[in-house]
Amino acid sequence: MSASKAAVGRSGLFVGRQGVQLHGGIGMAEQYAVGHYLKRLMTLDMLFGDARHHQARYVAGMDI
Repeated sequence: MSASKAAVGRSGLFVGRQGVQLHGGIGMAEQYAVGHYLKRLMTLDMLFGDARHHQARYVAGMDI
């Protein structure tokens, strides 16, 4: 489970950040959905531990 959470967290944030870069500064404007999705991805990444936490847990062998 930790490996999956770490992979999805890293990938999701990468895609969200690239979307903002693609749209430039306007990507973070409230009128554009891409900024909302990035904020949501950041919140989901932090929920129940971020990607770094789960990667460290997986490497330490504490994955269930």
